[in-house]
Amino acid sequence: MHPNFTLENVVAALLPEDVLDETISDQVDGELVTQPLTKYLYYRKGVVPIIMPGRRSAISFSGMLEEAGYQGVFAVTIPMVIHRIEDVNAELNKAMKRVRLADTTGISPALYIDIRVPNQDSKEATERLLSEKLEAILDQLGDSRITIMVTYPVRAGQFDNIYHHPNTLRLVGLEIGKPVREHTIRSNDGMTPCIPSIFHENLISYGQEIGFSNQLNVNIDKLKSLTGFTGA
Repeated sequence: MHPNFTLENVVAALLPEDVLDETISDQVDGELVTQPLTKYLYYRKGVVPIIMPGRRSAISFSGMLEEAGYQGVFAVTIPMVIHRIEDVNAELNKAMKRVRLADTTGISPALYIDIRVPNQDSKEATERLLSEKLEAILDQLGDSRITIMVTYPVRAGQFDNIYHHPNTLRLVGLEIGKPVREHTIRSNDGMTPCIPSIFHENLISYGQEIGFSNQLNVNIDKLKSLTGFTGA
């Protein structure tokens, strides 16, 4: 990443946990300053870093949170993978323990829910149950607010109750490993689309960061034409 890049429309970035080990050098008031990449993104570029837990958190989630907090990380994702309807309660219970732990550090938790139920009817039933359980959890959060990132539902508007809940900071739509159809975005307009979910095949690797920046901005313009999107 080069200090000259500008991504005006990007307000947050999902980053692997390994970025906590990365630094970047930049000119500040005429002096070359080396700082953590996460702080550079936030204070110099206005991009909110959201950390995806990895090996470090598997060893010590609280230790990863401590390091992330030191580096000024705004949010951390709490991954959930649901393969069948019976997984919903167990995954939510496990995730909420981490949500409460993140809350104690001042880092905003973001549930990252990957629903992998293969059968469409079973997937819809799972999403319906998840929606009900999430609403009940949100009801118990008091003044706390969390971001919920979840794969797009089978039935349009399935998560509208989550979108409208006062304790939902933001509801983000995911389509992991493949681009999502434009119709799906339009019919779930309460969900902020995650850019890689839409342009999975278009956001290829570029040798020059200006190429990536230009391609990303083209994709953002396309996204704006589909929704009331203002940032990703």
